[in-house]
Amino acid sequence: MRRYLSLNEALEIEGIVRASNDKDNTTYDIPLDADYWFLKRRGGRIIGFLAVFVMGDTYKGNPVDELLLFTDPEERGRGIGSELLSRYFKYKPVTVRFSAYGSECSEAFFKKLNAVHVYDELYMELLLGELSEASDSKEAKAHDGMPGDNGTVDRAMKKGKEGTLEKAEESNDDNVRISVTEEGDRIYENGHSELSLRLLDEETAYIYNVRTDESYLRRGSAKGLLKNALNGLRNEGAVKVLLQVSSENVPAFKLYEGLGFKTSCALSQWYLT
Repeated sequence: MRRYLSLNEALEIEGIVRASNDKDNTTYDIPLDADYWFLKRRGGRIIGFLAVFVMGDTYKGNPVDELLLFTDPEERGRGIGSELLSRYFKYKPVTVRFSAYGSECSEAFFKKLNAVHVYDELYMELLLGELSEASDSKEAKAHDGMPGDNGTVDRAMKKGKEGTLEKAEESNDDNVRISVTEEGDRIYENGHSELSLRLLDEETAYIYNVRTDESYLRRGSAKGLLKNALNGLRNEGAVKVLLQVSSENVPAFKLYEGLGFKTSCALSQWYLT
């Protein structure tokens, strides 16, 4: 178990993630600010790792850690994931939430551990060139729903409060105010709803923390704000917008889908005590 990584270890871990992305055709990233690390080496080379994040959540009264488990694609199927988990549980026998990537962490893998599937974190993306066509064709499909969790935002914000999308809504409200945080993120507000937006590069943006005041649910405020932000990004020359949403939050998923977002991949969340 390690609290910190050396520069060489960090580079090796980033290499494993890149190899996994190439193998699985995914675009996952891994933060280097985990609270604990468990590393598996062979011949002096890291071939798998378990990153532990102390989240401060509880599940059935037990404290919860979140685990990210990666294995070098060429080393999959050799029990590396199980070995890393065994080492972890000897160190800290608590309830854990898994975020697992790669073919080694399949449904059968977790069922063998008697883990409980909680939900899937859906990664969605929108190509802004398709915005008008997608929005118009699906406009009639958007509908109101129940409040729900907007899902896990990027790990840079893992210890903050996650945003909530209160309803799937429509709006014609153009009274939008935009402010910029010290970190450079944009905050869009229209008096009733709010969303945060981060520019990842010149062509890609990431939307998170979509919220609506309870007194303005079912009035279309959130959707109008999203459309305002998306149209602004397109006018600025952005190409793609990313976001995340829990599979349990059907209204939020329907809202995003109605705007043209498509699911690019899913991250399973499992609990094990």
